[in-house]
Amino acid sequence: MNGCKQALVALLCSLVAAGCMADDWVLLSYAGLNFSVPPSPQAMGVKGDDSDFFVVRYGAEKSKQYVAFTRFLAEPQYQCDSIEFVRAALGELKKTECDQQEVTMFAKVFANDKKHGLLKKENMDVFYSELDDSYFLFVVTPDKSVIKIDSDFLSEADMKRVIGL
Repeated sequence: MNGCKQALVALLCSLVAAGCMADDWVLLSYAGLNFSVPPSPQAMGVKGDDSDFFVVRYGAEKSKQYVAFTRFLAEPQYQCDSIEFVRAALGELKKTECDQQEVTMFAKVFANDKKHGLLKKENMDVFYSELDDSYFLFVVTPDKSVIKIDSDFLSEADMKRVIGL
C-alpha cells in the first residue's frame, strides 16, 4: 500500500475510533510520522505518486479552512538539499552552498519582517513562520527530509498541537 493510501486509511480509522468528538483531535500518519488534526473534516485529498501533498479541509469552500502536508523537496535551482535550503532561508545557517538569490526570495516570503523561528521536538527541528492569518511549519524529520505543514485557520497553539508540542 503506498503512502497516500496509508495516510487516508489511518485518518479514516482514526475518525471512526475517535467518534468525531468535538475536542478529540485525530491521529494522522504522514511520511512515517504521526501528527494530529482537528476532528470532523469536510474533505480530504491527496496529490502525487507517493502522497507528496495531503490536505484536510474543514470548510465547504475549496482552498479555505485547511491543514496541508507537503513533502518539501529542493528544486534544482536551489543548488543544495531541502534541509540546508530551509535552514539558510530562515536564518539558522549562515554559510551555505545554496543559491543566494533563491534563499533571499524564500526568506522574503517566510522570514523577513515575519514572525518566525525554531522549535525543537525530540530529534526534530521545526521551523515556523506566520504570514498574515496563515501558519507554516517546516519539519526536519529524522530521515533528513522536510515536511511543510500549513493552515489558514489554525492558531499558533493549534499548529504546535499538530506536531505534538
